[in-house]
Amino acid sequence: MSAAVAWPGAAPAADAVDEVLALVQQERYSEAREKIGPLLRRDPTGPRVRLIDGILTAREGNSADAIAIFERLRDDHPDMFEPYNNLAVLYAQQDRLDDALGTLLAASERKPDAVVYANLGDIYTRLARRAYARARDVRSRGRDPGEPSGGAAPAPPPSAKPFEPAPEPERVASSGAASEPETERPRAIVATASEPDSADALSGVCVRAGNFKDRSAATEAASWMQEQGAEIIDIVHENRQDASRHWVHLPPAASRNAAEEKVRELRGKGVRDVAILRKAALPNVVSLGVYRNGSNARRRVAQLRKLGYKVEVTASGKTVAEYVVRARAGTSGPAFDGAWKARFPGYTIRHIDCPARS
Repeated sequence: MSAAVAWPGAAPAADAVDEVLALVQQERYSEAREKIGPLLRRDPTGPRVRLIDGILTAREGNSADAIAIFERLRDDHPDMFEPYNNLAVLYAQQDRLDDALGTLLAASERKPDAVVYANLGDIYTRLARRAYARARDVRSRGRDPGEPSGGAAPAPPPSAKPFEPAPEPERVASSGAASEPETERPRAIVATASEPDSADALSGVCVRAGNFKDRSAATEAASWMQEQGAEIIDIVHENRQDASRHWVHLPPAASRNAAEEKVRELRGKGVRDVAILRKAALPNVVSLGVYRNGSNARRRVAQLRKLGYKVEVTASGKTVAEYVVRARAGTSGPAFDGAWKARFPGYTIRHIDCPARS
């Protein structure tokens, strides 16, 4: 990922980009604009200088132009997480919270960065506040939740502080995170006089969450679920096969010469990380890389299939012991899922059929 945003020229060019970034961080925007102009003319497609141009444009107050810059950069370099993160901050400023949420989730798929997860927590908090504000409004007016509210909408919470690029040249992302005033902690189930009792409400949605490496971590997660209003069903100890390596390769060639010809052909088409495997058990196999991340392996396969190659993936790994928490999360499944992802990033959660009560 860092290579995707590195300045592709010589060291002086990289120094010039760093100088622009430093001026942006010092809020010397007019000087930064003067410096970045020649860089954009010299290399108008360079991802890193375009990224800083978008940040500078946003700092100058031109949100619409900044969004356009980041959207083009995202489309041209879909594996970069920085355009997604900065787009989400701008969407949130415009109160486009659903767009911001989807964009941040896409960013987290590309790089598990702390900045992205902090922004996700902020968006989930704002969505929860909006939902609770609407609920209070409905209850105070005695209306059906499906009726339009009328009157003035509740004021949105303060937006996140935008665009705080980190000083490292390889990571020009915005934190988007701001300290939150204390509010009532969201719960998965909010009982009202017109709702069924809590036992019936909790039977609506069940979840399976994990996968934890030890029981103490699973117990901590279960305690958090109970604080959100969930009912714990059990904590299950499971074994699973962990595919920790994904080897992308071509089928064995007919001969060594045929394999060497395939390597030259691939390199001629711009494909890198290509080699002939030197193992007696697998002669004349052209290797296209080994990946720990399955999504990276799938992107590699898609790239090669577009070029017309038949590609195979061989997974290998080990048996992993882990713990899974099952719980009745109530009827507010999406809200519970969002709160979970903000609190336990990196751990999965999915809906399951609720077991019968004993």
